Amino acid sequence: MDAEGNMVAATPSGGWLGTSPVIKGLGFPLGTRGQMFYLNPDRPNALQPRKRPRATLTPTMVTRDGAPFMAFGTPGGDSQEQWTLQFFLNHIDFGMNLQEALDAPTPSRAFPTKRWTSCDDAGHEIELVGDWANGKVMGIRWHADKGVIAGAASAKNTIGYAMAL
Repeated sequence: MDAEGNMVAATPSGGWLGTSPVIKGLGFPLGTRGQMFYLNPDRPNALQPRKRPRATLTPTMVTRDGAPFMAFGTPGGDSQEQWTLQFFLNHIDFGMNLQEALDAPTPSRAFPTKRWTSCDDAGHEIELVGDWANGKVMGIRWHADKGVIAGAASAKNTIGYAMAL
């Protein structure tokens, strides 16, 4: 985000492949998230017309009254939607500042990326983890009325930093 309120959101997530090789004949890489696109037409998420390839990237930009307001994202596979929504609700609905919204415990984690160890009364498999085990959201907000940009990064798993340049 810059001083005029121009913003971009990107999901800082790389998938499981360690590199992103250039595709022969095309001259560009798919990115490591391209590993989720299947060319096998028998798969329900095959990369072909009228099918939806599986991808969990959820970079988010929010406007308020048509003006730039905030941008955020997180790595985390199938949990990205839960963590970014929880961060957003903590900030907007529960009145936490950006850092408080990130520092709050993040109790959710989505199947199938987590190993499950027990069941609750309804038969849902669960695993209890520490308050700081999940969520790595990074966010930035434009305070147009004050001319201030505020940023915050989750200290969970030491993934990112917020800084002003």
